[in-house]
Order: sequence, then structure tokens, then C-alpha cells
Amino acid sequence: MHLSFSDVLPGDLNLDPILISGSDSFRLNQEEYLILREENNVTVFKIKYEYHCSPFKQARVIGNFLLIGHENHFYMFDLLQRMNVLTMEMKGYFGHLYVENNLCYVTDANGLYCIESKGKILWENGNLGIDGVIINRFDEDKIYGEGEWNPPGGWHNFTLEKKTGRLLLTSKQNGNNQA
Repeated sequence: MHLSFSDVLPGDLNLDPILISGSDSFRLNQEEYLILREENNVTVFKIKYEYHCSPFKQARVIGNFLLIGHENHFYMFDLLQRMNVLTMEMKGYFGHLYVENNLCYVTDANGLYCIESKGKILWENGNLGIDGVIINRFDEDKIYGEGEWNPPGGWHNFTLEKKTGRLLLTSKQNGNNQA
């Protein structure tokens, strides 16, 4: 299985692409395609968007779900049912996608979302940075990451409770750069 983003439709496409950005996106002018290749099958998804706002885009297939972070949105698409289960506008821009123990963790400019495998948002912490949030590692109970508070380069470590997203420790609070 191979996923790739493209500005143009593949020449060998016989069907219309599947609009993954939802019916509200019909009016938008920009579009990009996500191409899913499996052996001899090619499925193309269309993502319509308003403007370019993020250098980050990412797509993964987990079980029967296609997870896509693109510009200022995150999408979860059920490949078997051929339907969106989640369309979520990000704060600022999509940052990164992480998968840990069948949960999706999605970052944006300011925070982190924990999403279960069928699209339900379990928790959100929107106060981890102002221009980027990354996760460095997970352990059994905690999430360790960094948020940028003073761009460029003003990153501060944080530690979150994995079950709730509650902030446990931040280097911004304790005055150093260790979490």
C-alpha cells in the first residue's frame, strides 16, 4: 500500500475522485489529491481547501480508516463504508499525526487532540504552544512533547497525562527547558 499527495490527477484514473473534504468544501478553489495504490487498485481522494497555510501534510491507513492531515484540517475516512467519520478544522494549521495504542494524536499550531479509532474526540489540550506542537514520545501514562511559544526556536517541553490530556509539567512554568 502506498499513499502520495499530488496536484494533478493520475492519468490512469477511470473513476471520479472521492471528495474527502466534505460537501462544505465544494465552493473552495484550491484542490489536492491523495492517491492510494494497492497492488492493481488505485483510489483517488480529492481535498478542496481555501488557502495554503501549512507545510505539513500526512496520510496513514490504520485498519479500515484513512487518516489525513492537510492544510488546516484533519479528516478520518472509513474505507469500507466510503464515508467521512470526522472532519475537523485545526487551530492555525495541521501539524502532525501520531498513532499510539489504537488512538490518534493530532497536533495543530496550538495543541493536541486525542481521537479514538472511529472518529470520536476523547480530549483536547489547546494551550501547548502558539506556532507548533510536536510529540517526542509516549509512555504508559504520559505524553512528552514540545510547544513553540516564541518563534523561531522558542520551544518548551511539556508532559501530559495520557488519559485526559491534562498538563502535568511544562518547562515554561518551571523556568527551564526540561520536562
